[in-house]
Amino acid sequence: MKTEIFLIRHGDPDNPEKIIYDGTISLSKFGKEKMRKFGGMLRAMNVIPNAVISSPFLRTMQSAEEIMKNYLDLNLSIEQDSRLEDPHSPDLFGKPIEWLLNTIVDPYTDPDLLNWQIERPPTFTARMLESIKDIFIKHKGKTAFVVSHGDPTAFAMWQLLNPGQPLPSLRELQKESGRVPYLEKGEAWRILFDDQGHVIDHEHIANPSK
Repeated sequence: MKTEIFLIRHGDPDNPEKIIYDGTISLSKFGKEKMRKFGGMLRAMNVIPNAVISSPFLRTMQSAEEIMKNYLDLNLSIEQDSRLEDPHSPDLFGKPIEWLLNTIVDPYTDPDLLNWQIERPPTFTARMLESIKDIFIKHKGKTAFVVSHGDPTAFAMWQLLNPGQPLPSLRELQKESGRVPYLEKGEAWRILFDDQGHVIDHEHIANPSK
């Protein structure tokens, strides 16, 4: 009996100021359309979810809702799990994204940010894996959609494929080729688990809208 989890990154947010955002930011019109088309693609692939679980942040809940507009006949409600949230990093909120990408690069290891209130990868990866484990147990033998965020999906996926190994840095993870490309917004991992919860197959699923 195999269990299938689609680990999905939310769509594009409405962020004209291009700042680091918290959990209240909405999807843009394009982001909503992108997620709705992604759900349509999954439906065309005959992927039928038995459960939908999302981070409670607005952009992830909206992403789940847009996906599920292709599955209204299933009458599934969207469950919320705070363990799927983006890192709790209030000292970064409101800072320019350009500053983060070009000056800081990796906020988790930058020496100037070590005393900032930033949730680090070991912590948010651990809660992500706890959530995925519970979803596997609750929906064993079924298919679940799990909607989360960029860094949490990337680090969690890396750890699923490299159990017991120390986590890479964000820079290393984003540059890694082969098994773990960093998901773009609106993309997903399809993960297949055996009866014991071990990953036996995985597939990167791109979004048809770019």
